[in-house]
Amino acid sequence: MVLDLITGFIAWLAGTITFLIQAYGLVGLFIAAILSSATIVLGVPIEIGILLMLSITHMNPFVVGVVAGVGAAIGEMTGYFLGRGSIEAFEKLKHEQVQVIHRLKQQINSKGVAVILFFTVIPLIPFDVIGIAAGLVEMNPIKFFITAAIGKSIRFTIIGFAAVYGVQAILSLFGLP
Repeated sequence: MVLDLITGFIAWLAGTITFLIQAYGLVGLFIAAILSSATIVLGVPIEIGILLMLSITHMNPFVVGVVAGVGAAIGEMTGYFLGRGSIEAFEKLKHEQVQVIHRLKQQINSKGVAVILFFTVIPLIPFDVIGIAAGLVEMNPIKFFITAAIGKSIRFTIIGFAAVYGVQAILSLFGLP
């Protein structure tokens, strides 16, 4: 039952992303990136939408990457605000646990931009976890958003260029146009 609901949701989201991109182009990609990133843990990677967009339109991968990156950063704010709303629950923890959270808060406030930038460009863990942690330790939401937008834009631009020029390189390797 639950698995069917999850599968149905993911299928609906994938179809919605495809429809938005095909029907509305860059605006659709922007909205699709928001939807894709607004889901906590579950979702459809917007990278698929980027590849679809590039195959349909042959647009500049930089433009596509930045549009998707800013949209994804808006969507990632759901994880941030989930963490921000959990502060009261964490304040009820034992003193030792609260101390750990305060140390984490200090590290994210001092090195948070680098940490967030790293995890947006190189996705080693689900970014939702980083967003929740940033909200939990009360990182400045504007700083979080801008850093996530820059990192996601870099990542999606790299994916776009790799898709466009990587396919061309492979085709030329075999003497195909």
